[in-house]
Amino acid sequence: MKPETSVTTRLSKPQLSWEVDGRLHSLTFDGSHGTYCSPDGEVIEMPREGWLALVEAVARLTDEPTKISPPLRATPAKPPKPRGPRSGQGWSPEEDARVLAWFNSETTPIAAIMGELGRNEGGIESRLVRLEAAPDRETVRRAYLRRTPSDGINSK
Repeated sequence: MKPETSVTTRLSKPQLSWEVDGRLHSLTFDGSHGTYCSPDGEVIEMPREGWLALVEAVARLTDEPTKISPPLRATPAKPPKPRGPRSGQGWSPEEDARVLAWFNSETTPIAAIMGELGRNEGGIESRLVRLEAAPDRETVRRAYLRRTPSDGINSK
C-alpha cells in the first residue's frame, strides 16, 4: 500500500508530510535547512541539498519514478528591497518636522522625501502614523499616490 503524501506551504515554509501505518511523518524546510520530525518525536536537521540527495537516492532504489515537487527544490532568493542609508535608524526632531511638512505640502512626490531623508517608503509611512499625521499607512499611501511632480494631490 502506498502511503498518503501531501505537500503544503505555510508562511513561506514548504512542508512535506506523509502517513505510514497511521503515523504521521513530516519534513519542513526553512531557508537552507530541512527538519524531519518522526512520529516518535525524533528530529533530524540537515541542509536542503542533503535532503534532496537523499530523496533522489531513494528514487533510484524504487521501481516507481519519484518526482521532487517545486517547493523542495532550491529556489533563488528574492532580491532585497532597496533600503535608504538611514533605514532603521532613529528619527531626529528635524526629520520629523521635515516629513510632516512634506506630507502637508500636497505637491512633493514620495521619491523626493525618500532621497532627502535617506529613508524607504515604508519607514516614512510608519513615521507619519506614529506622529499621528494619518490613522494608518494605507491613508498615507493613498495621499501620496495621488501626487505627481506637476499637479500635487487632487483631493485629500
